[in-house]
Amino acid sequence: MKLRALVTAFALIGAFGALGSPAATPATDTLTTTHQAVTWGGHFTGNHLITLVPGVVCTEGACDTFTLHVALGAGYWSAHPGGVSIAIRWPYDGITDLDLSVHNATGKTIAHSSGLDSNAESLRIPSLADGTYTIVVSPTNTVNPDTLGAGVDYAGVALIEPVPAVNPVHSLLPNLIVFPPDGFHVASALNLIPFPENPVLPCYAEETIQNKSHPIKCLRFNQTIANTGEGRLELRFDMRGIFTRSRSDDRMIQRIYRSDGSWTERLADYYKFHAVHAHIHYQGFGRSYLFKYSWAAGRQGPAVRIGNKVGFCVTDVRLLDAYWATTNMGPRGSQTFPGCNIPKEIHAPRGPIWMVQGVDVGWADVYGWNLADQYINITGVPNGLYQLEQWANPSRSVVESDYSDDTASSVICIHGNTVTAVSSAAQANACTA
Repeated sequence: MKLRALVTAFALIGAFGALGSPAATPATDTLTTTHQAVTWGGHFTGNHLITLVPGVVCTEGACDTFTLHVALGAGYWSAHPGGVSIAIRWPYDGITDLDLSVHNATGKTIAHSSGLDSNAESLRIPSLADGTYTIVVSPTNTVNPDTLGAGVDYAGVALIEPVPAVNPVHSLLPNLIVFPPDGFHVASALNLIPFPENPVLPCYAEETIQNKSHPIKCLRFNQTIANTGEGRLELRFDMRGIFTRSRSDDRMIQRIYRSDGSWTERLADYYKFHAVHAHIHYQGFGRSYLFKYSWAAGRQGPAVRIGNKVGFCVTDVRLLDAYWATTNMGPRGSQTFPGCNIPKEIHAPRGPIWMVQGVDVGWADVYGWNLADQYINITGVPNGLYQLEQWANPSRSVVESDYSDDTASSVICIHGNTVTAVSSAAQANACTA
């Protein structure tokens, strides 16, 4: 759903008034040696835009606040190395956006997590000293055209996060898993905004013109790839390759962290600069396959169509439910556009210019059906029952801990320009009748 929140905000800014009076419930709680996790929640009413600039202080009464007391006692962190993780989450819709910040007793911001297109923000503060802190939740965008006026509920958590054991020293590898594809459309949209649909032109112009097969009927769907490994998936792109003719310097480097804080790096693949989009594509991030399918006998024959998932910004979009309120829920380290497309390290005057992307542990990268290059060409494919299979890391260019869970599939019925999910024999029989 990359950029949906940003474009919605630009389209609707100034159209709505002040917020109601938000309030955290409960308003305060304390972390102690016997009470190592606290939770709260809140609700923002109406349709409101506070700012398009993450981290800008809210106007009085516009933000929600929770008071966190830390009372662990002197020497606690020396005996129990670690810190405090703080997070918020809300229902994912690709539009709603909340920001999270932590302020000390003097009002100084000591930690902040923000970024568009997500369902959560999370941060981690090492060895947080005893004292009183104010956690601020900012409703950067609660304008959702699908549910105007409904507002948004959110949940918050703060918990003590111990440092994982260092020994034996080992690599903290990512593990990519795939969610079954969903959200099927034979239609285009406004690319960055999934409404209104355009069933007359299901393929975007660039997909038809730039693709040798010139698709005119594109099956679009949501694609979700998550990281459930021990360590972060981190990809580093040397931007200098954009300005040269040779692809040999279009390097994509995987950085692998180790339990003692060190890291190693390896050449994973080569990126492609997309002139139309003016950004980098990692073309090996995923791939999709369409097979004929029988409900009784399963997949039939070789793939009738193959489609590449073109990675734009490989980022933290959705915090997985299984990781919420656990001691391994982030922090959210990879931001969506435009942050993911800005160089993170510049080694002047002639050294590498690194753009850094990735997926943190417990997070998923989500690409909405409406985005360009997220499709499989079904031009000329007959009506019938099919299996749509999605792969992550299909060429194994990225090192991960387990390659056996890199695929997931959905059974679908194609009938003209209508594509529906099939979950029962009755639905399958109706599709083939």
